[in-house]
Amino acid sequence: MAQNTEVIFAGTDNFGGLCGPEYPGYIFVLDGRDGRQKWVSPQNVRVSALNCPGAGDLDGDGYPEVVFATSGQRLLILKYDLSTSTYTYTILWYAVKPCIV
Repeated sequence: MAQNTEVIFAGTDNFGGLCGPEYPGYIFVLDGRDGRQKWVSPQNVRVSALNCPGAGDLDGDGYPEVVFATSGQRLLILKYDLSTSTYTYTILWYAVKPCIV
């Protein structure tokens, strides 16, 4: 049985070629088999498109969470919810210059 693979990344909707803190981006989730967009972060949830996310099983459930630095110097943890087959996120407030290792 083939596993469902997804591609998760931060990107910008600014097609002028400019990138930086003043041009924050969104989180995109693509189906790894056909490239179809499965989820994008809401308009009010912006991340730094320049930072690479980190992934790991943070809560011990056997599934990786993906951590992003937001444009407001906070951490956003993205988690797939098996019960609803969608993504949920938590934002940790007041992270000082988040660094994902």
